[in-house]
Amino acid sequence: RKFCPDIILVRGDSDKYLECTKRFLNIFKDYSPTVEVFSIDECFLEIEIKRSLHLRSWDDTIIASKLLLIASRIKERIHKEVGEWIRCSIGISYNKQIAKLAGSLQKPDGLVAILDQTAAEMILDQGELDDICGIGSRIKRRLNNMGVFGFEQLRQVSLGDLVAAFKNHG
Repeated sequence: RKFCPDIILVRGDSDKYLECTKRFLNIFKDYSPTVEVFSIDECFLEIEIKRSLHLRSWDDTIIASKLLLIASRIKERIHKEVGEWIRCSIGISYNKQIAKLAGSLQKPDGLVAILDQTAAEMILDQGELDDICGIGSRIKRRLNNMGVFGFEQLRQVSLGDLVAAFKNHG
């Protein structure tokens, strides 16, 4: 108030936040038995798409379109069942780390799919090291001290060197 006398402070309502989180989780559980809560407003869902028996070769575009359809339905349900003011960004990928990155690319109401390693590398190479969850300013500085300033350089570092520098996190 000293620095900004016109500020309007709003008290947090943890009961309301938890109620919204429960609503999200109930929606998510309709789509996956594997729901991992990451924070009060972030979850990971593991969605398995079963291959149709009549298809001889499984086309990745079919998987992608089914996942995008599921994600769109989840977004619609959140809008209807949690509140029309609620927005949700969804990232789809082959692992949690890249899915989280995908979800961060078009906030606050995005839907981004990064379906393979080639696409992930292309996106990572355009970003900063700390765009990935788990790489904060201290780890970024340590990587920079190793001569690593981007993901293309990071891919060139041996696993042994990373484990030596970062122990289990390597």
